[in-house]
Amino acid sequence: MNRTRIGDVEEWLLGLRLLEANGRATCPLFLKPFHLATLAIALRKLKAEDLRLPDQVRWYARRMDLWSAVGMNEPQPAKHGNPSGRYLPLKPVTDRDAVNQYARDITTIVDQQYVGAQTLGSVRLMLIELLENCFAHALVSEDLPGYTCAQAWPSGRLAQVAITDNGLGMRESLGENPELAPLLIATNSCELATERYVTSKPDRHSGYGLALARELVEQNQGNLLIISGNEAFTAGVGYTRRLDLSVPWQGTIVVLEWNTDRPLDSKAIYDEWTKAEGERNGDEPPDA
Repeated sequence: MNRTRIGDVEEWLLGLRLLEANGRATCPLFLKPFHLATLAIALRKLKAEDLRLPDQVRWYARRMDLWSAVGMNEPQPAKHGNPSGRYLPLKPVTDRDAVNQYARDITTIVDQQYVGAQTLGSVRLMLIELLENCFAHALVSEDLPGYTCAQAWPSGRLAQVAITDNGLGMRESLGENPELAPLLIATNSCELATERYVTSKPDRHSGYGLALARELVEQNQGNLLIISGNEAFTAGVGYTRRLDLSVPWQGTIVVLEWNTDRPLDSKAIYDEWTKAEGERNGDEPPDA
């Protein structure tokens, strides 16, 4: 199954701009979580009361609870089976109390890979921090929440989580930390956000969420894509790419994709971080 490219998202953002301008837009025949999460924000901004989708994709949007997530009446509500391990329907991120549950629900998708308690726990903490960013940096509200959803495609051996908001954006948010100002002058802010310990609020956030996400997908040969304002960054094993977009997004989009037939070993990452931290502090190696 094909991974999501920056060009795929940029093309979709152009469609959302047309939707905001004239109420009509083309829709791809295969939707992923990032399509729905960004569409939900666009519909909330428009205060849309009606939505017409092609027949080929309407069933997926229904199953992912698009209409109810944006507060619209759906003529024929979807009937869900048990989604555990396959998908998380679209959820508005407005309530901090719900963040833990959303992270647990998404982690059930990871659990299908039998990765062990260590990785499940750290992936859940990573997701909690990424979702918490909607409150810490995006200033979400009941009127315009952030959104998240996830999907696993077993036959395609791929899973995707999308987290979106319409808030400050990476550059403005990171700019609140004076120590980062020199770095932001010449650095893509989305890439900078994936560096360890980088955070706009060092007194309240560890800054490890996106760093762990990046290293996990590189280890797994997956894909991390971040878009904020007119900046974009993507990373995977052996590649990184940063560029400016012709169609900016107000706020931030995080798309995390991993191969479901490959391991997610967070313990190895944490062990390397611990070793690097010890070397930085001048500690003796364990076997010295």
